[in-house]
Amino acid sequence: MIALSAALLAAAPAGAAPSPIQATPASGLTAAEGSSTGTVTITDAMNDQAVVSTTVAVTAARSPTRHIKVAFSGRFTFFRRTTEIRMLVAHHVPPGATLLVRCDGRGCFRDQAVVIAKRRRVKLTGLFRGLVLAPGAQITIAIDKPGFAGADYQLKIRRHRRPKVRMASG
Repeated sequence: MIALSAALLAAAPAGAAPSPIQATPASGLTAAEGSSTGTVTITDAMNDQAVVSTTVAVTAARSPTRHIKVAFSGRFTFFRRTTEIRMLVAHHVPPGATLLVRCDGRGCFRDQAVVIAKRRRVKLTGLFRGLVLAPGAQITIAIDKPGFAGADYQLKIRRHRRPKVRMASG
């Protein structure tokens, strides 16, 4: 609009007062999502008119996406060729988030487990009670909540060491 007004003032005869500019729809008006047509009518002192019309695409403003950043703590018992998870806790989980837990490898449970976070701290220990995991077993935890960007974490069981935790996405 500024460039258009400046061009019109430059085209006005010397010494002439600038003429009013009428816009339809009015400046600052909101439009529904889709396409919208705007028209500008310019009338000079001699009642000569110029009409400029354009169609614009209107898209809804997206709200900023919040990211899920989780930290894990745990206690592990290491045997000669296996690891037992004594405690596994996810911290900073948004309440109401869904955690989908899978375990692949020797010693893992067969199905996947779904846990709904009631608090920001989620205990996952019960899922692994009694399991003895071999090195190379991989635990995948996918966390999702509406309004948040989902996150996937992987814990890889290693021999005589704590599992390696990495964020797979998010």
